[in-house]
Amino acid sequence: MKREFIGEPPGTAPLSEMDKALARPFRTALLAGAAVATSLSFGLSYGIVNQNQYLLQALHWLDPEFFSRDWFTLETTQYHAHFSALVWLLGHIGPLGPMLTGLNALLIALSVVVVHAIAVSVTERDALVVTLLVAALMIAGATTSFAGTYLFTSYLQPSGMAALFLLVAAACFVTDHHGWSGIALAAAGFIHLNFLVLGGMLFGLAHVLLGTDRFVSRALLQFSLLAIVMAFAMPTMLAVSSPGATDEARRIYFTFRVPHHYLPSAYWRDMVEFLGWQLLAFPCVGRFAASAEAAPRRLVVLYASGLLVIAACQLATTIVFVPAIALLFSSRLAPGVTLLAQIMVCATCVALVLHRRSGTWAVLHPWRGAVAGLGLLTLALGYRISHSPGSREGAGYLLVLGALLAAQAGGVAMSRAAEAPRTTMQVAIIALGVLSLVAYVGVPRFKQSTLLFGMPDRAAEQLYRWAATTPKDALFAIPPWLEDFRLHSRRSIIVDWKSVPGLPVEILEWHRRLADVTGLEQVTSEQVAEQGYHRMDAMRAEQLVARYGAQYVVLRAKLASAMPWCHEVFRNREFFVCALGSP
Repeated sequence: MKREFIGEPPGTAPLSEMDKALARPFRTALLAGAAVATSLSFGLSYGIVNQNQYLLQALHWLDPEFFSRDWFTLETTQYHAHFSALVWLLGHIGPLGPMLTGLNALLIALSVVVVHAIAVSVTERDALVVTLLVAALMIAGATTSFAGTYLFTSYLQPSGMAALFLLVAAACFVTDHHGWSGIALAAAGFIHLNFLVLGGMLFGLAHVLLGTDRFVSRALLQFSLLAIVMAFAMPTMLAVSSPGATDEARRIYFTFRVPHHYLPSAYWRDMVEFLGWQLLAFPCVGRFAASAEAAPRRLVVLYASGLLVIAACQLATTIVFVPAIALLFSSRLAPGVTLLAQIMVCATCVALVLHRRSGTWAVLHPWRGAVAGLGLLTLALGYRISHSPGSREGAGYLLVLGALLAAQAGGVAMSRAAEAPRTTMQVAIIALGVLSLVAYVGVPRFKQSTLLFGMPDRAAEQLYRWAATTPKDALFAIPPWLEDFRLHSRRSIIVDWKSVPGLPVEILEWHRRLADVTGLEQVTSEQVAEQGYHRMDAMRAEQLVARYGAQYVVLRAKLASAMPWCHEVFRNREFFVCALGSP
């Protein structure tokens, strides 16, 4: 049976030294262009979604008068203090919006460089072509996966920073640099506690699967620094699983607040797409595992370890529900595992199209083609039923992959006819395909950049600007869904739906505050909270004044006529604000 090649196949004429010299700047320029294009395709946003939680502590440090009466900022456990310290530092250097958005764009661009480093380790000659294909898939799917997970978004947050460090750790692992991998892994855990635990599980299992050769030295290099970070984080990790009110708090957290993250019944549709990529990668795994080179085998080991961790944790929350396992949020590894699968798939496709001699494995093993076909069908089904916005935008995954590979094959013929360096023509055509994909998928996302084009809800933006003119110590009752209010107005609030803390006693207090502002005994969803809140009456408003010292209540403008007790101080087409007591 013929050997299966990962790198340069036999019978392929090497480029001359002159061709290599000419190609090197061109390749570097294309890699840089792909990195920038991928980064910009995510958009440039500030002050949205999770930043409404993660920036509060740093902004309070920058100006203690901001959020001086905000319960979430001052009285709950903040899990991302190291990220807050970075934001605080950047806030002293320049305007936070451009600083944070620029840093996020840099992280995404660097992730493409890391993908290229992995590709070089497993298929050096075709590494740039593979990287451009994977970048196209990153643009198309926005690195999303099931349970609301992703590697990167349009705005900077701790998970994005940790994800890049985890990718660096993976690249170093594949290239047998376990010391550097350990440093990057510890950095990921230092930034985000979830990556601290999951990263240890992922790389621990990977080292076990590598066997006994140099096991002790590998483990020491990989985990020494991580153990130090974990020791400092242990008090917080133990507090999350503290006894007492845990059962009721977990019921509120898992069932009411974040079922889309932790309950498979809430995200099973998105798992179909994930399964499709793994089926598509499965025929490629044997090819990489049988390689005579070590790097492809290490890539398979790391990929398999990620799959095993995810599968074990999903079983522990499906067949039975183990809260401690659910809190690990193993789904966070899914986007990275899919990215590794995509690298193997793209490398195999390139080898089949460009180097036919390395494609004999597909002919000798027809079952592999059958599994890949099943993967394609599963991907198509996943796109059809998925609730994930990234998946819907990425519904052209397979068309993109097929079109780019067809263009690649055409590029080979054209370059041979023109007697030009083959690699130059090939990567040029691939780059054109990537740029076309950016225009199709990336531009609409880029137009949603809040840093460049402002908040999409102009009425809400007017409300935030007005609220920013009130005293800095003002306390607002706001509709639970209005998650941008606190950050953009720089004013304290009683509670909102978005900002749920992590400790059991804090979760109970969060739910009690929601019950107070909505007038409900139990708040089971954001929609229920919204309905209860807008039945606000004078008695509930007085109770909010008495219990919390609230000074303003924000309501829908269409309800103004039904609230004669309201002392109106602001109104636009969507909102109006009542002053409570003596504003």
